Amino acid sequence: MSKTDIDLREIDAQIDAWVEKTSRMTGNVCQERQPWNNVVTADAIRHFAYGTDDDNPLWTDPDYAARSAFGKLQAPPTFLVSNLYPILHGAPMKAPLASLIGGVEYEWFKPISVGDRLRPEARQKDFQEKRNKQGRRLNFVTSDITYYDQDDQLVGRATCTMIMAAQIGTQLM
Repeated sequence: MSKTDIDLREIDAQIDAWVEKTSRMTGNVCQERQPWNNVVTADAIRHFAYGTDDDNPLWTDPDYAARSAFGKLQAPPTFLVSNLYPILHGAPMKAPLASLIGGVEYEWFKPISVGDRLRPEARQKDFQEKRNKQGRRLNFVTSDITYYDQDDQLVGRATCTMIMAAQIGTQLM
């Protein structure tokens, strides 16, 4: 038996362990990282808007925003990404898995205003393991991130699918 065969069996065992742990996480609240930009400030809105090349005066001009129907600065709807990125990766792992974003969908329920406080809740919604035509293992981790404001009102929701594929170096297995 070659060293490559042994390495592949070891990698498969690591992936099996990750699959087992990740499967058990479905339906549970998960926290992979601490949220940031919890308080919606004019400075955070401006940095986010300019960073995404969106100079809408509703986000960047306090005088303009004051005259709008909102009465104050608003954050772009995608600002939620700066509170908590909407992707979960499953259980912590040793397995060499590449992370590929399969898709992200957003729903928005209310505007995000300067002064709001955001609180995200991340939940693993689903986990599936499939094989592609070449027989490669592909693992799909679907997560729901729900964003609330200081009054516990629903601000937005993101659903994301992360595809995890075994990888050695630059080669997908």
